[in-house]
Amino acid sequence: MNLDSAQPINPDRLPPKVLKRILRDPTLMEKLSDRVYELLRDDLQRQRERNYGYGRRF
Repeated sequence: MNLDSAQPINPDRLPPKVLKRILRDPTLMEKLSDRVYELLRDDLQRQRERNYGYGRRF
């Protein structure tokens, strides 16, 4: 499993063995947390860009 991929990860489709491994391994948990943070940050940036100027008259 590659946490760096751009593909969304659906936890329901991950085998329980993989989920347990992530929960037990601090390095994997950190990578997962970093990836979630990165995706949220990028999403907020896109929202700001989309909404820039919304409601402005001039």
